[in-house]
Amino acid sequence: MKTLLVTLRPLTPFGTPMAGDTMFGHLCWALRLRHGEAALRAALEGYTADRPFLVVSDGFPSGYLPRPTLPTTASVQPALDPRIRKEERRKRWLPLSGVQQPLRQWLGLAADVSISRDTARTQNTINRLTGTTGSGLFAPRQLALRGYAPGACVDVHLVYDPQRIRAEDVQRLLADVGATGFGRDASTGLGKFDVVSVTEKTAPPASRYFMTVAPCAPDPAVLQTELCRWLPVTRFGRHGGSAALGGGGGPFKRPILLAATGAVWAAHGDWTLPFFGRGLGGDQQRISGALPATVHQGYAPVQPLYAESTI
Repeated sequence: MKTLLVTLRPLTPFGTPMAGDTMFGHLCWALRLRHGEAALRAALEGYTADRPFLVVSDGFPSGYLPRPTLPTTASVQPALDPRIRKEERRKRWLPLSGVQQPLRQWLGLAADVSISRDTARTQNTINRLTGTTGSGLFAPRQLALRGYAPGACVDVHLVYDPQRIRAEDVQRLLADVGATGFGRDASTGLGKFDVVSVTEKTAPPASRYFMTVAPCAPDPAVLQTELCRWLPVTRFGRHGGSAALGGGGGPFKRPILLAATGAVWAAHGDWTLPFFGRGLGGDQQRISGALPATVHQGYAPVQPLYAESTI
């Protein structure tokens, strides 16, 4: 498995946060549209048996990674003023350039970085009988959007199997998603982006501690669970592409409970794989009534953490 660092430039506001599992679904549909359903089925062979062909991270401000899910005392002294600890919690991003430093030193570089802000857009539906808006279905409504600063870029980390998909193909699929739009209301212009650069990353030194940079389904058998730190997140997924029409089973998938991005895990020994987690779905554990073979990305790329002792 190899890892790519892809830099994207948002061109329009986004209606859906750039989550890794959502982007994975978009890339699967892009693969199907470009190469056919047989190519997608071949790529997904063994996906739920710890053989993913592609693992995608969330989108982060370029040059940064999210702060690990650790208490504030991991970076500041417990006796400090509560206001200082509150200020520290606002610093959600850590520089990518410092990832190989000892954990406490890296946490000391945390910054409050903002390249986007949440806005709202008013949408109207016109009643053709009255020629104006009204109440009920015709009432004006507010939709939440995430707008990016001009020139802002987003980093996405992708782990891929070069024997099953080439880096050039991954770049083309990302370009396809960027041209058609990511997430909600892509058909009305939201979620467009350009691929700025694609760089292959070198494998970092292994460590028993690591952070996942996308929502994931952990495998407790390989973990020393009392040393892990994570927060839950529930995914209420829905199909994309032509499957969004629902068919006989409806467009919605079954809810899935995952560990949120930034979770910190402790393996029994050094963790050497560039990803962690489990593939969800498939014929054996169905998560969709419309498409029984549907899978969900329960894997996540990992970032090793170099702690001096237990976290």
